[in-house]
Amino acid sequence: MKLHITAIPQGTRTFLFEEAELKRRIELEIFSKLKERGFQEIVTPLLEYYDSAAVALGEGAGRIIRFAEEETGMTMALRPDITSQVARSAATHLGKMPLPLKLCYSGPVFRRARKGKGEQYVLNQSGMELIGLSGPEADAEIVASIMASMSAVGIGSYTFSVGHAGIMGSLLKKTDSSAEDRIKTAIAKKDKSAVAHELEKCGAPKGVSEKVIALSALCGGVAALKEAEGICKGDDGAVAAVENLKAFLKLAEPSGIVDRLTLDFGEMRGWGYYTGIIMELFSGSMPALGAGGRYDNLVGRFGKNLPAVGFAFDVDRLMEAVMRETAAKK
Repeated sequence: MKLHITAIPQGTRTFLFEEAELKRRIELEIFSKLKERGFQEIVTPLLEYYDSAAVALGEGAGRIIRFAEEETGMTMALRPDITSQVARSAATHLGKMPLPLKLCYSGPVFRRARKGKGEQYVLNQSGMELIGLSGPEADAEIVASIMASMSAVGIGSYTFSVGHAGIMGSLLKKTDSSAEDRIKTAIAKKDKSAVAHELEKCGAPKGVSEKVIALSALCGGVAALKEAEGICKGDDGAVAAVENLKAFLKLAEPSGIVDRLTLDFGEMRGWGYYTGIIMELFSGSMPALGAGGRYDNLVGRFGKNLPAVGFAFDVDRLMEAVMRETAAKK
């Protein structure tokens, strides 16, 4: 099919005038606020070698936009993720810097859009990474920085969805690894009967199955922690993860997160990538304005084991949220 020369690829867009000004303002406001909080800017390359780009995406590597380098035949890629680039920098040319590293960035990432998902090929992100601290204090600092940034860009109505990869992760280690993907898919759909069916089919221990089924549908405010503690009792890994979540919330409480919080103990986003706290940011019925969490195993893939936690805003969705709030005030 021959396209007209005025066409642009589906899933891309041009920002005009007021929109362009709003995009720039949001990016600058976030950068300014993060700089105040001790984050330093890092600018990473738009082009990557495919093998390096695929390190962080795992199952999502199929969404990488790639092509052959003409001179060498090497497979190149448009960067699909900035976090992995920051992780590589932390392990290599920033490897001798004192820890922790507090790094921030802004720029586009490129991913193939999935059919029926309403996605764009180009995602404009502004984000932060805190590398070198393993405790809940670092997770709480990320939350405080998110909330400061939201205030700076002018969004007052938003909520957090928070989970912990270690809770379900500890339990699923005790099931048949060949059934893990099917169980994970059922949990992600919040389908308790499907979860029970998959667990029974793979012969999971009864005690483990009961815990997984109960946690898969458990959502709520801070009070849900008590129920989660009871469910996890007897599994040391899951109990430790709940305690880590409690410690994080206690440290993050002064920022005001508790009043904006939903805990989701069946959260499966980023399975295999996140190792601790998982966060998403929402405003009304919009898709997530940003996402992040703890990923202690990523930097080590580039040669230096360092704990890390981070978060990336979707700038396009922040723009929409700002415009919605502005319109609602008129």
